[in-house]
Amino acid sequence: MYVAGILLAIAMMYLRIAILVLIFNQILFRMLMPALGLLFFTAVIAGLIQWHKVKNQAASSEGFTSETNPLEFKVALLFAMLYIVFYIATYYTLTFFGNKGLTVLSVLTGVSDIDPFLISLFQGKWPVSLHQIAIASNVAILSNNLIKTIYAVVFGGIALKNRMFIAMGIIIGANLILLFFI
Repeated sequence: MYVAGILLAIAMMYLRIAILVLIFNQILFRMLMPALGLLFFTAVIAGLIQWHKVKNQAASSEGFTSETNPLEFKVALLFAMLYIVFYIATYYTLTFFGNKGLTVLSVLTGVSDIDPFLISLFQGKWPVSLHQIAIASNVAILSNNLIKTIYAVVFGGIALKNRMFIAMGIIIGANLILLFFI
């Protein structure tokens, strides 16, 4: 069930990114929507397949209690700080390193919350083409998914590792293929 939950959460990430790009840049939305839609449905299908495989087994939620509220002021403050950091990093990266630097920055942002970086890309008036922003967005998403896969493989049990590795391999593979078409 954990694998299904993780995969469905990843599907929601694609939906959230689609909504963000629609809000900030409709032209870019039309460029990215086919890729985001395909990745969304790939993650949903992979999640539903995993859920179907284990739906008759009892799922344990032991160890997953949380007493924190994700909508707390501290979280909003952290998001705002990350947005400012990524905006400044994007500005200086593009100023000194151009498109190649933006691609490298996109890879590096995958280790954190990618939403502030993507929002800065979607709304910023950067001296790069929409095509390059689409590539940078896809690279950040790919990098973030690779990090999630590494977390699951390193910290998960044997069953979780195997299922996550296969399912995320499919999603990452689809992401890589779409990167070549963007």
